[in-house]
Amino acid sequence: MDQLILFTEQDLKNLTKKGSADSKFGTQVQLLSSLTNIYDDIVNLDVDYVVFGIPEDLGNFANTNKTGTFKTWKAVLKKLTNLNRNTITTPEKVLILGHLDFKKIQKKLLSYDQNNKKDMDKARRKMELIDKKVAYVVHQIIKAGKKPIIIGGGQNNAYGVLKGASLALNTRFNSINISPQSGFMKKEGRHSGNGFSYAYAEGFLKNYFILGLNTQITAEIILKTLGKIKAVKYGSTEDFENKFKKQIRRATKHVTEAPFGLDVNYEIVNHSKENANIIMEQVTEVLRHFSQLPEVSYLHISSAVVDPDNRKAVAKNVTHMIVNFINGDTN
Repeated sequence: MDQLILFTEQDLKNLTKKGSADSKFGTQVQLLSSLTNIYDDIVNLDVDYVVFGIPEDLGNFANTNKTGTFKTWKAVLKKLTNLNRNTITTPEKVLILGHLDFKKIQKKLLSYDQNNKKDMDKARRKMELIDKKVAYVVHQIIKAGKKPIIIGGGQNNAYGVLKGASLALNTRFNSINISPQSGFMKKEGRHSGNGFSYAYAEGFLKNYFILGLNTQITAEIILKTLGKIKAVKYGSTEDFENKFKKQIRRATKHVTEAPFGLDVNYEIVNHSKENANIIMEQVTEVLRHFSQLPEVSYLHISSAVVDPDNRKAVAKNVTHMIVNFINGDTN
């Protein structure tokens, strides 16, 4: 696959800080030395998780949102590989595959104007390429019996992830989305606000539960749409903070009758800056709870806009989410 860039031994050496040979998470993970076909190359590997990145800003741009999600993968990769290895973490069961290369699209975005309708239409059309590539990689990983952990880009990639997962197992997938946004905006061309509505309309998404939806910023028409579809349920931001255990029970009941995926929109942390630590603890508990269920098939973390001021915090928090997803599954 021409747009998948493998994460190599040299990449690992360049990222990993000096220390004892077995002291870092990155020194114990598995890597591919070459790539022929993703499925064939990983199906017999003794790993449970395959980590890959989607460094792109197109989805956020096409939804007139702030860009910077293309930086998430690199920031998280550095933090994850340098994490202290101990008896709790299990890097031996992790393959760091690499990332999808969308540099050409990123470069093209520099000439686009979010206030220009023609440019926005072009951006939304280009999303089809990203959707196709994301779906293919996820399809290959899940078909091989592994759980993908997908990092970076906007929430738009939920569509490609769901499509790939659904096609791999030949079934409609359920989904839990920890997010202040619905991901269920109208189908007006692909962007970060309608990944789930497209997946539902095209038959890849079955039952959908949103944990932490900010109903105060959600358009009335979207709330009405969510209310009309029995397969879609949500708990508000207030419910997530104050009726946390009840929301987990509701979500569990709604999604565990079929294979499901876990989505985390990093904006759940940004929307509650004054309670960011509490929110992170709750996200961690959600990941630990659902990662132990046999029906869970993937973790997708999106919409973490990285800038010089928050780079370390984002890398730390996303790495924490990844490790707790893995640890929850091994407890």
